[in-house]
Amino acid sequence: MSNPQRNSRIAIAGRCLMLAAACCAFLVTAAAQITAIRAGKLIDPDSGAVLTGQTILIRAGKIEAVGSNLTIPSNAKIIDLSKMTVLPGLIDCHTHVASGAQDSKDLDTFRKTAAQYALESVPNARAMLESGFTTVRDVGTMRALVDVALRDAINRGDIIGLRMFVAVDVSVESGTRKEHARCIFTRA
Repeated sequence: MSNPQRNSRIAIAGRCLMLAAACCAFLVTAAAQITAIRAGKLIDPDSGAVLTGQTILIRAGKIEAVGSNLTIPSNAKIIDLSKMTVLPGLIDCHTHVASGAQDSKDLDTFRKTAAQYALESVPNARAMLESGFTTVRDVGTMRALVDVALRDAINRGDIIGLRMFVAVDVSVESGTRKEHARCIFTRA
C-alpha cells in the first residue's frame, strides 16, 4: 500500500466510528491499552466507498492504524463488529448539552443553581456519546460556565462524554428570552 493510501485510511479511520465503536473507544481506560475493532464494513466518507473486512487499531484512546491486514497485538482487547457497519462519528454543531435536565420548566432558569445545571448535564453528555455523536458545539447556557465545567470534566476523564466546543454564554438579540430574563433580574 502506498504512503498516500495508508495516510488516507488513517485519516478516514479518525472520523470513522459507529455508535458501538465510539462508545467502546471512549470508555476504554488505561493509558497504554490497545483495542482492535474488527469492522465488517467501514464507510470511507472521502471516497464514498464501503470497505470490507477492516480492522481499527486504537492505542491509548487514539486511532493508530486502519486496514484489512493489520497485525493485532496479543494483549489487545478485541471488539468484534464484523457483522456491523462502522461509520463516521457524528458531529452536532448546535446543542444545549450543558443546559441541564431535558424536562426542565421555563422558570427553572431562575430557581436552579449553576451546580444543579452542571450535575443535570452529565447524563446529557453521555447520552449524546452513546447516540453516536463524538463532537458537539454547545451554543451556550443560561448559567455561568456550566458548559466549560462539563467540557473540562470530560477532558479530565472525571465523567464520560464527548468532545465539546463551548460558547460559554448564549448570544442573543434584544427581545429574546435571555434578554427578557435580564430585564426581570434588573427590575426585581
